[in-house]
Amino acid sequence: MTAGDAINTRQIVLRPMDQSFVSTTWVGWLRDPEVVAFSRQRHREHTLESCAAYAASYEGTPSYLWAITLAGDGRHVGNIAADVDEHDGVANVAVMIGERECWGRGLASEAVRAVCDWLFDRRGLRKVEIGTMEANRAMVRVARKVGMVEDGRRREQVVRRGQPVDLVYFALFRGERGLR
Repeated sequence: MTAGDAINTRQIVLRPMDQSFVSTTWVGWLRDPEVVAFSRQRHREHTLESCAAYAASYEGTPSYLWAITLAGDGRHVGNIAADVDEHDGVANVAVMIGERECWGRGLASEAVRAVCDWLFDRRGLRKVEIGTMEANRAMVRVARKVGMVEDGRRREQVVRRGQPVDLVYFALFRGERGLR
């Protein structure tokens, strides 16, 4: 991850991830079955060390990891990552609002929109995508709210609660931003 400036929006500040954000709070989010219900993280055991290693894994790569903090008090409430494929000009974005009392406030949409704009404007990427389980209604709403359209589907790709579910991909192209 290349060090960069914070990204400021109305409700949040996206701060480049560093070890100061690695905390028992973050570990708690990853251990909360509701927070990770639609994430691959639900299959892993998390510790301070695993979170620190994950944060460090972005150093020296073309990809990015930001802490989502509240604009008012600076509290860390989630994370957003952009895994960048420089050769193809594409980024896959993943977002987690870990603080449940912050759900439903539009923070994930605001973070995704800000990261899309940053990736298009600052990195010159041509496409940003999000993949999620079809059953993850909140993430599907986020993708659509920021102007993404369905870009592909892997039928019955993952198993959730013993049932196969589709993995759905959404995408936004740089030239389509003005249409949202």
